Amino acid sequence: MALLSVNNLSVTLRSGGRDVTALNQVSFDLHAGETLALVGESGCGKSMTALAIMGLLNSRSPRISQGQILFEGRDLMQLSNRQYQQVRGRDIAMIF
Repeated sequence: MALLSVNNLSVTLRSGGRDVTALNQVSFDLHAGETLALVGESGCGKSMTALAIMGLLNSRSPRISQGQILFEGRDLMQLSNRQYQQVRGRDIAMIF
């Protein structure tokens, strides 16, 4: 089983009065002991992917429009803000 599984993750943001897809069905699995690098040009969605996984997107724009994020089999998108805060920093973190 994957430690982190991102399935068909899409993020939409509001721009000019319309919805714009910032991430379109991103999927990957990360197993214990593996290293994953997201590489790409500026604006390709690396930071947006990380922010979505960390639960740090604004609830209105940008927002996760579809997909699933599982950490140790737990659906992170179903967590309350308080529960997510307990996971962040202790179990998952973002290093700049």
